[in-house]
Amino acid sequence: MIETVKSEITKAFNKISVKHNIDILKLRVKITMFGNKLDYVILNKVEHIEETTLSGLIGFLGAIAAEGKLINSVQTVINENQLNKETANVRLYMADENTPSAYLYNHIKPVKQIDIATLLN
Repeated sequence: MIETVKSEITKAFNKISVKHNIDILKLRVKITMFGNKLDYVILNKVEHIEETTLSGLIGFLGAIAAEGKLINSVQTVINENQLNKETANVRLYMADENTPSAYLYNHIKPVKQIDIATLLN
């Protein structure tokens, strides 16, 4: 399942990269807790490009399958690192052309790299 998710993330990044004419290695998706839901923002490095939804990123069916797990995982990672959910965020990015990765941030300060599998457990 993890390889399927990584493949879907890579496809989404390729689609967004083409749509916004952004180098895939500069593209980020910032995920922030907002109450009991997640907000998604597409970034060109740190520049805000547009707000989106999980279904806008990976498609409706993928979003239905992943949303609950992702909410719980982001909240767990924030809590384990003793961060405030109002200021913490997770950023998805491409480590190379075919490898999605994730990083935990506190405001704009990087905290630590997160395994994609951790976000889906």
